[in-house]
Amino acid sequence: SVDDKMQPKHLDLGVSVKVLEAEFNDYVKDNIVPDVIVPQNLLSSSLSSSGQQPNDLESLFSSMIMKVFETSGQNPFTLNSVLVVGGGARSPMFKNALKASFGKLAGEQFVQERVVFPTGALVEEMVVLGALVEE
Repeated sequence: SVDDKMQPKHLDLGVSVKVLEAEFNDYVKDNIVPDVIVPQNLLSSSLSSSGQQPNDLESLFSSMIMKVFETSGQNPFTLNSVLVVGGGARSPMFKNALKASFGKLAGEQFVQERVVFPTGALVEEMVVLGALVEE
């Protein structure tokens, strides 16, 4: 919103990490998960047999990662590494959820050895290189 002089109003309020994560997980559960089509036959037996639907960021990432592996016919161990770049990759909440998801699917050693979160200027360079690979 704007003030009387049509200047943007600024919100200067601190929010704890726990509050931010809780709010975001509620948002994921209420807004993103219903829009993400995750057919039960594409999920691994661990989720499909229990009938669970993703209800937080970590389980949403796990479901999406499993869907990618199953539809591609690949598995995590055929990958040399997983390079994570983009705006969300800079958020500790996203990093932790991705690490936990890959940890559940492939183990902690896989996460330590193969999941890479570049930092600094290298992030932008990796995004450009990834775009080149896609063409």
